[in-house]
Amino acid sequence: MRKATVILLLLAFCNIVIMSQGYTSITSNKRYKTFQIGAIGSLDMCFRTLENKERESSVQSIIDSRNNTETFKFGYSGGLGFSMNVTEHFGMETGILYTNRGYETRLMNYIYITPDPSLPEQGRSIYNYNFIEVPVKANFFAGRNKVRFFCSFGINTNILVAQNETFVKKYADGRTEYDVFKTDFDFQKVVFSGSLAAGLDIKFNNYLNLRVYPTFSHQFGKFMDAYISEYLWNTGLTAAFYYGWY
Repeated sequence: MRKATVILLLLAFCNIVIMSQGYTSITSNKRYKTFQIGAIGSLDMCFRTLENKERESSVQSIIDSRNNTETFKFGYSGGLGFSMNVTEHFGMETGILYTNRGYETRLMNYIYITPDPSLPEQGRSIYNYNFIEVPVKANFFAGRNKVRFFCSFGINTNILVAQNETFVKKYADGRTEYDVFKTDFDFQKVVFSGSLAAGLDIKFNNYLNLRVYPTFSHQFGKFMDAYISEYLWNTGLTAAFYYGWY
């Protein structure tokens, strides 16, 4: 009886050691971190798409006029991202970003009946719309080296928090003045957009990696829902620095 008990204890101990060794081996061979948190920033080219909702020629004339006088502006985004990687090649990501979007008018020449050097010779308007953005993205990775190909697609929730117009005035003596006005246009406060991205994921060590990728985002919810529907879009270069664990 005593010998049988000793044998059973030895077998149980060996089984625990084998399971422990197997578990250690799986953990040490894991090539990715399940959770990652990082800082994200981008520089973007921003503009808008206009839609003739009523299909009327007079409305189309307004759209044509705006397309001739308005152009893209530079915007930006910055914030935090949180990723959960399911495998080495697939993961999900969310976060919170502060973004600047919009567009501007082309530089226009002012002609006065009576020349006045105190008045600007040229001017343009910059329309700024600032959002809190919450993305939900699916991430895909290809390769097993330190530099891998990365792509993603997702849906962004954009919450409008501020809007303003910057009026830029240029004078004959070379001066440039900027006047900022708060605006209150009847835009949608919450609008959704789709995003696409593709680039490189660079692994520095087991914990740190950098993603650099061009991205494109376009609203599929109307930012302005009137006789002219307006959708904002942006494209640019994004950099994200991540720390991973587990």
